[in-house]
Amino acid sequence: MREYMKERRLKRRGQIIELLGGACAQCGDIEDLQIDHKDPTTKKFKLSGKGLDGSWDCILSEVKKCQLLCKKDHGEKSRFETEAMAPHGTVTRYLKYTCRCDACKSAYAKKRKRYPSRQSNYGVSA
Repeated sequence: MREYMKERRLKRRGQIIELLGGACAQCGDIEDLQIDHKDPTTKKFKLSGKGLDGSWDCILSEVKKCQLLCKKDHGEKSRFETEAMAPHGTVTRYLKYTCRCDACKSAYAKKRKRYPSRQSNYGVSA
């Protein structure tokens, strides 16, 4: 069963790449293509791994919201979106994107000061 699903996912990924034109939407490259949601806020599921196990109609409705990007262009787009969703100087940028610039460390330190962790001694008396 595992081999069957692996082959099915590869076949479906190939079909999706073909539907999306087979080349990077930015530079036209045909190597290292990745499926990218044009607007990440509309993403219902990933079009990889188990996301390709659903019905073909459901997958096609998700594909309509996507484009193909090469690895380089996908990385640049993702960095830009990260900046928009979690700018520097926020706790989200510190925790989720592991940014350790001074602004993000300061935001995290302020949060820790406002909401100190509730550590217990686990039954050990002081």
